[in-house]
Amino acid sequence: MKICVGSTVRLKKGSRQEAKVLMFYSDASGGVKLDRPIGGHVSWNIDDLEKAPSSRSKAIVRNKLIRSRIKSLTFAYEKYMKLLGAELDEIAPLASAHGWKSSRYEEGKQCRARIKNCKSQLLQTRM
Repeated sequence: MKICVGSTVRLKKGSRQEAKVLMFYSDASGGVKLDRPIGGHVSWNIDDLEKAPSSRSKAIVRNKLIRSRIKSLTFAYEKYMKLLGAELDEIAPLASAHGWKSSRYEEGKQCRARIKNCKSQLLQTRM
């Protein structure tokens, strides 16, 4: 990306400090003056700088990370729910033989429906 007057830049060394290019020096090849110091200096050679990502591109990266974490969390919960279901499937016949009846069947169905609805909304949402 081409750096020009008004561009937001940062040091290529991975600095998080950003500044805007105010002007190019005519007496120095590739010299630029910034609106605030980066690394203690307001004057830099253009080869030491890179165009900083826009806040929109930062938001896109952040949202992709959030979506990835939501998918990982959803996967972990689904795996855990299957594990609990398998455990209950093993215990229920024995408990039933001793007179146990579930008092939470309907509540469990409602919870699973809410989870399914939330999951579909999260995965459909464009962040």
